[in-house]
Order: sequence, then C-alpha cells, then structure tokens
Amino acid sequence: MTTSIDKKALGRAKGLIVTASGAMRNVTASLAGVDHQEGFKALHDAALLEANLPELSVALEEAFTFLAESWEEIRDNEVRLYEVFLFISEYRKFAETVDAFDDMINSCIYAPRLFSDATIGNEYYLLASKYEQLLQPVLSVTDGKYGQKNGSRFAGLADALHAYIRNAEDSVLEGIITGTNLPEHKLRWTGPLNEATLFGQHFGLSCKWMNDCFEFRSKDRRAQRLHYSSNRLNNDVKEYPISEILVKFSQTK
Repeated sequence: MTTSIDKKALGRAKGLIVTASGAMRNVTASLAGVDHQEGFKALHDAALLEANLPELSVALEEAFTFLAESWEEIRDNEVRLYEVFLFISEYRKFAETVDAFDDMINSCIYAPRLFSDATIGNEYYLLASKYEQLLQPVLSVTDGKYGQKNGSRFAGLADALHAYIRNAEDSVLEGIITGTNLPEHKLRWTGPLNEATLFGQHFGLSCKWMNDCFEFRSKDRRAQRLHYSSNRLNNDVKEYPISEILVKFSQTK
C-alpha cells in the first residue's frame, strides 16, 4: 500500500514528543521551585519549546496522516502495530506532561520571564488535544493487545470516559474509585462539572477526594474547585450521558 506519508513519520514525531516532554518537565520543575533571587535554570528548555512547536505540529500531522491512511494495513501487522503502540504510549505521556506544563504557565507569575509567547502553554495543550478523537480506534486495538491486562470491572473505563477525563488509565481510575491511590498527577476533567458530581457521588467519593484527584476548569479555562452543592444535578440522573457508563462499570464481573 502506498501512502503520502511514510512510516518514518511516527519515529520523527516520537523523537520530538520525547524532547518536548523533557523540556516541559524541566521548565515546570524550575517554575515550581523558583524564587526571584535564583534566576532561571530552564531558559534553554523554554527557548527549545518555542522554537520546536511548529516542527512538532507538522510532525504530528504527518504521523496521524500516516496512521489514518495505513491503519487497515497496520492493524494486521504485528511489528507495525507494536511500533504504533510505542508511539501512542509516548503521545499519552506527552499529553499528560502538557497538562502540568500548561497549568504552571497559567499560574506562575515568573513564566513570562521565560517565554516571549504568553500563550505557549495553551498552544501545546490544543496541539495535544487535536488528535484525541482520532486515537480511539487505535487505542481500542493497541490497549487490548499490549496494554495492562485488567480483569476487574474497571477494564475499559478509561476509554469509556475519554470525553470526560484526559489521559487516564484503568488502573489509575480504579485507585481513585476505590479510594486506595491518588494519581501521580491530577487528571484533567473535561466534561461538565455536574457530571463530575455525579461521578463522585455515584462511587461514594468525597468532594475533597475528587479535588485531590482531578483538576477542574471553568469555561474560560481558569482553575477551580468542584463543589457538590453548587455543581449539583438539576435533572434525573438517567438524563446525564455519563450515567449509563457509571452503571455499566458498577456491575461486578
């Protein structure tokens, strides 16, 4: 099969993803610990992130064009499919790193000293989000073949909730729902806040635990806390799209 973009596109995009993720972690760590007398140790990483954004954008477009054009062939080829799995694994880590980076850029008063473009965090966030829907068919195959084997009733929950929670894994959601483990980084809730209330109350989670586990934002993308009392349900539970998902994954397998 001939495609307009060759398979090397995945490797190029993966390399740029790894580089950008490392630079973001360095910048985030620097801003988290900086004080005005120390100066900054992440100027090089900040410059790299600004300079590499256009190249990364093109590389990801080529990578996902290759996946879209070649998917039928890839899914029947074990070697190619595993290469895609490795690429997607790095892409998910990248998206999670972008969340933390964007949060820090928006909240730290020292960030403008590092970046000439005040919207850099949002630009990376939009880039990381761009291909989320295109990933779903790929994830359903690669996660099933190579992802964590999970025999619990929460297997598949992360994919089912992809419209509500960014960059989740079944095992992380199980830890949240059972109250046994906080995620290493807060997960970003992207659905309506009243459905977050429904999620928390359905599984008997305290509002404090929900705020410890998830990051919530207002419509203008400002960070905010979830409040069960103000973000309450106004209609019958069954009228909320998330309800069917929650019921399905509450059943013991």
